[in-house]
Amino acid sequence: MPRMNNDLLGKLGILGVALVLSTPALNGCSSDGEEAGDGSGDTTGDGDGDTGDGDGDTGDGDGDTGDGDGDPGDGDGDGDGDPVDCSATHTPGDGAPDGDSCFTNEECASRLCEVFQDSPPVEGTCQPAPEGCETRIMGRVLNFGSREPIAGVDLRVAQAIQASTDPINAEALASGTSDADGEIDTLSDGQIASALGIVGLAGGDDDYFLTATGLASPADGINYGPANAIHDIWVVPTQLLDQWSDALMSDPEFEDHLPLGEAGGVVGLVRAADLGTPVPGAVVVPTSPDDSDAVIRYLNDAGDGFQDTMTSVHGIFVIVKPGLAETFDVELLDMPQGIAGTAGSANGAVFTLIMDVTP
Repeated sequence: MPRMNNDLLGKLGILGVALVLSTPALNGCSSDGEEAGDGSGDTTGDGDGDTGDGDGDTGDGDGDTGDGDGDPGDGDGDGDGDPVDCSATHTPGDGAPDGDSCFTNEECASRLCEVFQDSPPVEGTCQPAPEGCETRIMGRVLNFGSREPIAGVDLRVAQAIQASTDPINAEALASGTSDADGEIDTLSDGQIASALGIVGLAGGDDDYFLTATGLASPADGINYGPANAIHDIWVVPTQLLDQWSDALMSDPEFEDHLPLGEAGGVVGLVRAADLGTPVPGAVVVPTSPDDSDAVIRYLNDAGDGFQDTMTSVHGIFVIVKPGLAETFDVELLDMPQGIAGTAGSANGAVFTLIMDVTP
């Protein structure tokens, strides 16, 4: 199936998002306290309540941060030196000290467990939180078809809201390249602020279609903690995506939403949390079925077509028409598993949804 121009599709791929939140992509976290100026040619101040703002008072009440005066991360870029307070997300709390073993961030006092994969789970080590309010992004890049790590893949971390409208041009909050073991370890350029979550965008070349993987949700309001929560980062081979699109062309509920990737869509995997192996016999369901337009299909045992009943030995499913940040659960033997996996979709990228269950 011929593929259309990705740049064009990325610009046209608006998914009915009525309002794009005007939250900054990054908040800076430290400053030398000097006024950088706001381009007006004077240094009398900007009306934010700092001493010397030109009104004769020593402050008019709006505080040092979050006042829209251009302090790092708050809006207009005059950089007048007020620091950002990330104590709510980066101050150590209860938990294991640095150096102790861990599996999740929540086990550590620092809220940072140094670990690079999710399933099968491996033991990590509690490490100090970044000193500058950054989020440390750790993980491994995996081929969705083979589930093997891949070296040399570029990762761009972006706001989920931006990725849901224009994944090709979404601003990078952090970036890195997978090493020989497929692992990535990088820092954001300051504290991340994003209301709907952050995603990792990887691939986008001839071999792998641009693929989005959810990495974390806010730790406090819209602000992010010291580390991401999801570490398995996926890329879907373009050839595999083309094969699946061809197999779905005869499905009347899919024909207007193909090819996958260029027309958006979600590819997912139901796997055993303890082993990382595919789980057959699973049914993926919207958590709010009465409000959902999502259509779900499952790769068959032969791998050459799709069925509408349940996962096969491959554990793979495909979703089109999910709502913005729509959540899905998994049923095994008609029993809900209590999962709330969040799906996204945007023209120009394929989004992944990995559902870890205990069969």
